[in-house]
Amino acid sequence: MKVVRPAIARLKKWNGIEGLRNTMLAHGYRDDNNSGRITCINERYFNAKVPKTSLEIMLLTQYCIHISAIFIFKHGDREPIEDQVQQNNHTEIERGITTSEELKTEFISFCENALKIDPSLKGLLTEYLESTQKSQG
Repeated sequence: MKVVRPAIARLKKWNGIEGLRNTMLAHGYRDDNNSGRITCINERYFNAKVPKTSLEIMLLTQYCIHISAIFIFKHGDREPIEDQVQQNNHTEIERGITTSEELKTEFISFCENALKIDPSLKGLLTEYLESTQKSQG
């Protein structure tokens, strides 16, 4: 999709992210490129092109959130495989949150609770809460 192309281009600049994911997250620090031996953290993290700073990690997180949201908005929240499984098994897959309104309600509740516990988060969360409430109103 053209709309997410800039984000994908930025993600590709972190060309070590796939190796980091594969060895450190998915395979318990074992490196398939090195016969399954424990991975070299210098190679996979410190000397690799991966998000390292808090701001880069926040950017990566935001990309994940927004690309997912765009995909769901454009293509619906149901996966084609889910529909196929339901048809084959004549069952309904149990779902948790099924509408964007439920998602907003859950996140508003989370933000409000966080603000009660730590009012110093006000600047960070208030803008989101206000924009969400405007879109609901």
